[in-house]
Amino acid sequence: MAGPGAIIPESGGKFATTGANRSANGSIWNIPEVAHTPTLNQANEWLRRGNAAAQTSTIQADADMYFPQGTVFTFEQSGAGQLTIVAAVGVTIRRAVGLKLAAQYAVAQVRKVADNEWVAFGALIA
Repeated sequence: MAGPGAIIPESGGKFATTGANRSANGSIWNIPEVAHTPTLNQANEWLRRGNAAAQTSTIQADADMYFPQGTVFTFEQSGAGQLTIVAAVGVTIRRAVGLKLAAQYAVAQVRKVADNEWVAFGALIA
């Protein structure tokens, strides 16, 4: 029997107990697809992006999916394919450098600071 916070694999290598690709403690989502758009039920959670091909995570405009101010997405590039965070049309993501995670196992976050405005920080490169 798994203890609290354990990640329990389902068939096919996906992790889930309370939602598709979701861990037992509700904080880690394993997302193997190359293109992903975070959803409201993934807000303030850890998103592991594992693929050998280049990957994207697109932050949606408020008109398409409204996230409250202060919402955070934490991205981990768990696969070899470089992860790029992308702003949908109408969205601004402010950052010091680029929006590509630096290497496999790099971690970065985006935090919503205003309507359609986010700030990205962490292991990011141009």
